[in-house]
Amino acid sequence: MAWLDGNLPEHAKHVGLLEKGFQAAFVRGGELHGTLEEGVKNDIDGALLEIIHMGVVTDPALIRNTMQRMDLLKVASGGWRRVRSNYTDPKIFEYWYERQEFVFVDLKLAEVDRQLGRNAEAAAIVKRIVDKAAEDHDIVPEMYVAVPCELFPGAIGDPTGARPMVGYGAGAFLLDVMGRDERIGH
Repeated sequence: MAWLDGNLPEHAKHVGLLEKGFQAAFVRGGELHGTLEEGVKNDIDGALLEIIHMGVVTDPALIRNTMQRMDLLKVASGGWRRVRSNYTDPKIFEYWYERQEFVFVDLKLAEVDRQLGRNAEAAAIVKRIVDKAAEDHDIVPEMYVAVPCELFPGAIGDPTGARPMVGYGAGAFLLDVMGRDERIGH
C-alpha cells in the first residue's frame, strides 16, 4: 500500500474538504439532518445513525442531540420508523410506509447505543427483534406494523413489508451480529 510509505492516496488528501462539505450540508442549527432539503420530514432520519456508527460524525453534542431526537421516530409497535412522515393523503403509498417500524433503524440505534456504552439498551432492542423473529419462524422482516392498514395488515407489532428482507431486515441483523463479533475479537 502506497500510503504506508507516506504517500497518501489522492482521495485521502481531500478528507478535510469532505468533512467540511458534509458539515455544511447536513448540520444546521446544531442538529444533524437527513437531507440537504429543509423540512420536518427528514429533519431527523433513522439513517443518520449509520453515519454516527461509521464514525463520520464524531461531535459528542451532535450525537447526543441526534440520539435524543430519535424519540420523535418512536412508534406504537415499540421500535422506530425512519423519518417523520409528512404525507397527508392516505392514497399515497409513502403515507403508510413511512409510518411503520423499520428493523434497520432499530438495529442502527442498537449499534450506536453500544458505541455509547449503553449496552443494556442495545441488548434490549436486539432481544426484542430476536424474540419477535422466533415467533415468526426466525424470519427477520423489513418492518413491524406500527399503523395497521390495508397495505401493511396485521396488529401493531406484527411483521410486515418484505419478509424476509435481505437488506433492511435479516441482512441488517447479520451485519449487526458480525459487527459485534468483530468488536469482541472473534
